[in-house]
Amino acid sequence: MAYLGPALDVPRFFTDLPPAAEAAGFVIEKFGEAAGWPLLALKRETTKPGAPLIYLSSGIHGDEPAGPLALLRLLRNKYFDDDHHWLICPVLNPGGLLAKTRHNPGDVDLNRDYRNPQATETRQHLAFLQRECAGRRFALSILLHEDWETKGYYMYELTRTAQKLIGPAILAAVDPICGIDRSPVIEGMEAHDGLITRPLDGIAERPLWPEALWLALNHTDRNVTLEAPSAQDLERRVAAHCAAVPAAITAAGL
Repeated sequence: MAYLGPALDVPRFFTDLPPAAEAAGFVIEKFGEAAGWPLLALKRETTKPGAPLIYLSSGIHGDEPAGPLALLRLLRNKYFDDDHHWLICPVLNPGGLLAKTRHNPGDVDLNRDYRNPQATETRQHLAFLQRECAGRRFALSILLHEDWETKGYYMYELTRTAQKLIGPAILAAVDPICGIDRSPVIEGMEAHDGLITRPLDGIAERPLWPEALWLALNHTDRNVTLEAPSAQDLERRVAAHCAAVPAAITAAGL
């Protein structure tokens, strides 16, 4: 079994994204290209002293269209304010999104390619992050994903410190929209009301790194990976992600 829902309309997305980003005050940077499509970063800086830098990404798996669409909706709704610095990578696997496949056109799972990157998408993304974030850290990184095997929303939270977990507040915000996967074990890991927490000790030795682990080890103080249920309709998944992003930032006190 695999994801059977609608694919992202990639040509339309790349037509709709630039005007929405520019109207929301973002500068668009092309940091690479893959499968004939641009790899884009949206950047918005503020002059507010001490403003935190927040990173968002989506579209790393081609069978997960809700993340890019949620970011587009947040842009159109003028969610991104002047109280933060923002960095957004909305489509990390355009070829996979066009084909509606988890992997890229070279059959690489990009979200397992961040330790010893092989794919051109991953190499270009990492080079951009290392250049863009030299000497800076993300106060929060938010990665938008989906899971076709779950019927409710769930998430992972990685933090390097003993900070209070923000996962429960995020899940409370999405519960009325699409419900929570309350299984005690999700993806082979212990879960508590939809929240999976992982200590960084030991997991750095994994041979295959997802984007979240690379960020947690190098550039972020707190990372959340949000998993919408692909079994539900696309609009509901987009709405859930749109509720989760502001809930994460508020819960983190940023």
